[in-house]
Amino acid sequence: EERGYQYLKAHAGQIERYPSAYTQYLIALDYASAEKSELVLRRGEMGMSPDTIRQEIAGRFEPNMLIAESCPNHPQPDQLVALAKGKTAHNNKTTAYLCRKQGCREPVTELKALVGQLEEERT
Repeated sequence: EERGYQYLKAHAGQIERYPSAYTQYLIALDYASAEKSELVLRRGEMGMSPDTIRQEIAGRFEPNMLIAESCPNHPQPDQLVALAKGKTAHNNKTTAYLCRKQGCREPVTELKALVGQLEEERT
């Protein structure tokens, strides 16, 4: 983060003269310095629809959220995203694990509970 600020300070004149040339850099800097969020979805045969969850997330400002989703009996997220390892669908219901600041909240199987977790993080 400090290096990013040093870079901005060193290049402030250039950025001021040619702001449109630095938009992608500023997006990358924001991503690098912002808090990351991960949402692991373990699909079950019952419960919340992953489509409904994705629609809820899409309606929020969550630019730095990674969503890892898996189907029942399909281990790919464990291999692709270490964060997904050991997370399962509870009682055969689609289960969401919201993780921020290197820790995960309690897994939830209801959309209302997930929305509550997302709102808590904003306050």
